[in-house]
Amino acid sequence: MADKNFNKLLEEFDSILNSISTELSEKVISEFKKSNNQIRFCLDDGLDEIQKKINNVPSGSGLYLFEVNLQTFYKDEIGLYDDWGHNRKSINQNKRDHFFECINRLWNEAIERDGSSYPKIIKKRFFHHFCLRPLRNNFESEEWIPFYLGINKNIQGRVYQHVKCDSSTFSMKLSHLSETVFSEYPIRVSTFVIPNIESKRRYMLVKEIESIVRERLHPLVGKQ
Repeated sequence: MADKNFNKLLEEFDSILNSISTELSEKVISEFKKSNNQIRFCLDDGLDEIQKKINNVPSGSGLYLFEVNLQTFYKDEIGLYDDWGHNRKSINQNKRDHFFECINRLWNEAIERDGSSYPKIIKKRFFHHFCLRPLRNNFESEEWIPFYLGINKNIQGRVYQHVKCDSSTFSMKLSHLSETVFSEYPIRVSTFVIPNIESKRRYMLVKEIESIVRERLHPLVGKQ
């Protein structure tokens, strides 16, 4: 009897946790879309100007989302691809494979990337944004592509770490790309503050929320 009661408690715990995590994840995604929770910049703006914008990011605890606008990049690369004249058989498959190679090269091409620790583009997440059946190409149709999702106890500081290279931290190290074509493309950072995330209970919950949001948004780069 004791074992059955214990198992029932665990089931109730899972049910409650799932319900709360799902509801909060919806709230996070909704708040990410609000302009007052966002900053925008290009790497071309320069580190000083970018830091001024990052200073408007909350210094509290919570989640943050990097997005990038790659419509121009897609148009240019696929335009070149079409000009080369390819067999139209499986044309969407060919275009997707070609564009994956292009975006992977864009993300990894900087010399400073060699030997550096930074998140890589995850192919299965790329395939979500460029799906063949049914055909969905967010790179062409959507202005903003989810790029990186994270949580931290100091959102502002962590966002800056992702921009300014620090070899001692695992981050996107975006300033590696400041001399590449990537620097031309708009970046948007959205944030959501969760009070007292330092609490072990709340941090556990936020990790659950992060996992749900990641599976909803499919950010292109990351560890997972």
